[in-house]
Amino acid sequence: LKLYPNPSEGIVYLNPSGPSQEYRVSVYQVSGKLMSSHYFAKGESLSLSLPETKGLYLIKVYSQDDWATFKVLRE
Repeated sequence: LKLYPNPSEGIVYLNPSGPSQEYRVSVYQVSGKLMSSHYFAKGESLSLSLPETKGLYLIKVYSQDDWATFKVLRE
């Protein structure tokens, strides 16, 4: 799973490396506060809008059999 661009001006894209799956994506401030949560169905475009406030965010991506955490800088 790849996330780009980083740093971002507000929109990031997730590029799955394997077969199409369902994903749950959560965006957190570095302090741990949940900012938003999204669900993507199989085959759905994986694009995500970051909060307006510039700074560092953690994006947690969960699939049926795996998970990943990304640090993203919002410029």
